[in-house]
This record gives sequence, C-alpha cells and structure tokens, in this order.
Amino acid sequence: MTLDPEYTKRKFRKELGFTINFYIRHAKLQRAKQLLINTHLPIGEIAERINFYNSAEFARQFQKEFDITPSKYRELNQIFYKEE
Repeated sequence: MTLDPEYTKRKFRKELGFTINFYIRHAKLQRAKQLLINTHLPIGEIAERINFYNSAEFARQFQKEFDITPSKYRELNQIFYKEE
C-alpha cells in the first residue's frame, strides 16, 4: 500500500499543525545548534552536514528561526559553557 504524497502532507499538517518541510527544517536547525556548541566545525561544514544548499542559506534560516546568527549563537554559548 502506498500513500499519496499530497494526502500525507495534508494529514501531517492537520494532525500536527505544521508542515513536513517545517518539521524537517526545524530538526536540521536543532542539530545545527548542537554542532555549533559541541564542535569547532566551520559554519560551512555544519551547513553541509545538515544538508543545507549552502552556508548563506543555512545562516539565513538559522537567524530566521532563532533570531541570532549561527556564529553569534556559538560565541555566546561557548562563553556560557566556559564559565560553568
């Protein structure tokens, strides 16, 4: 049995209140937050690892989602974790 992709998208949105694309983007950006804090990987490599088209698009989406740039997020969290 296969499900129609459009049916699946509508059902997902109806049941959860947001789109599949939103969910995937949000999950990727949550993973990026972990990588920014727990690694010293360059922003471009993080964007590549979480399958963003390029680092500029990743940075734009990250700032749109969290109201802070990836580099500023890393900087602030590294300061926070160093003080503990």
